[in-house]
Amino acid sequence: MAAFRGRPIGQGKGSCMRSRLRVGFTLIELLVVIAIIGVLVGLMLPAVSSARAAARRAKCQSNLRQVGLGLLGFLNTFNKFPNAGTFAENPGANLADPTDPEFPSWIWTSINQPGSLSKNNPMRSNWVVDVLPYIDSKDLANAWDHEQLYLSSTSTKQGMPSNLKSSSTNLDILVCPDDTTVQTSQGNLSYVVNGGFARWHAEPLSWTGYKFDGDSAGGNGGIVSWGPQAPDLGKRTNWGLNQSTCKKMGVMFLGTAKGGYPWDIQTSPINLEDGASATLMASENMLVGSSTGSPVSGGLLTNWACPLPNFCMFTASDNVCGTGSTPDCTSSGLAASSDADGPGWAFANQDGSFENINGGYRLTIEGTFPYLLSNHSGGVNTVFCDGSARFLKSSIAGSVYAKLVTPAGSKLPYWCTQMPLSQDAFTQ
Repeated sequence: MAAFRGRPIGQGKGSCMRSRLRVGFTLIELLVVIAIIGVLVGLMLPAVSSARAAARRAKCQSNLRQVGLGLLGFLNTFNKFPNAGTFAENPGANLADPTDPEFPSWIWTSINQPGSLSKNNPMRSNWVVDVLPYIDSKDLANAWDHEQLYLSSTSTKQGMPSNLKSSSTNLDILVCPDDTTVQTSQGNLSYVVNGGFARWHAEPLSWTGYKFDGDSAGGNGGIVSWGPQAPDLGKRTNWGLNQSTCKKMGVMFLGTAKGGYPWDIQTSPINLEDGASATLMASENMLVGSSTGSPVSGGLLTNWACPLPNFCMFTASDNVCGTGSTPDCTSSGLAASSDADGPGWAFANQDGSFENINGGYRLTIEGTFPYLLSNHSGGVNTVFCDGSARFLKSSIAGSVYAKLVTPAGSKLPYWCTQMPLSQDAFTQ
């Protein structure tokens, strides 16, 4: 019998047409799918952005931890921390009258008028140069001539780069991924060391403030008035050249290449009386490092070897000594009762103050903010003198922050003694 070759039952021509018409999405269905995908992408973007920010912050913290290990490597070798910034010094320098035009300190003049020392510039280097051997940069350390300026473009060692060429080399370990001021091959730096409460302890002068027009879109970050560029001689702390007190106020200071001057002060492990785990060693500042010239540097090029204080170290707010024309630490409220910190310490990081941690976020010019500053939301990365890295919130209480800055606050003179610090106050 011949095989039946007709269409299967129920699969007539009309049925095939209906089947073809049902293939694919309708326009409404397609729009619904696109809308769902859009919603999912919208929900995912903040999470992706947050994850990327967290990754950059973690990378920054890792870099800073390595920098901290480099500083501890120097400490273990020499039993002291390096100078924050190192200068040559005028042999006749004295501070009986720092404005004396005949025998000024070259360090003082460098801070006061950095562009006036072009013929006899004393600016040698900063802590970064000292720790190069401990951060896997021995080639740069071997090339460095400590008798020359960081700006020297003359090679003094055969086959080696000049100081300027070396310090214009970018080192990834010195840069935070969130630092928006980074320039290509300009010797960038994002990290600064703990300088206490004054840019130079020997003549502890305040940093002048700024006025804003509210417009941060301009190239100057909305600054209307810089204030005087020179340090304000009317605002100073009271510890002066008392080495015993100065060592208790910070960790690394400006000093000379040869040493021997009254203001050559360096911190040893024995000076960390409040504990290495409760003393800040280094942190972040986006407005340090590379620039082709800044009003704060007197127009001189800066990079990771610049020893000027605004380019290599951070300070806590000097408002602890008051905000009048002649603040005096002995009468500013630093005096503590038998069981409490003096109220003046709260101004070290007063919430909402321009000198608050991350308070300079509107500034764009290098060297204009000697306080802690990062591009991380809510705070800054830090490394302590025991090598531990922590994220410090910008809202931290000023009295707590002051204790983290001072390595021996419990041993300060009676009029500014700090009470013991609970680690819960800054580890949460």
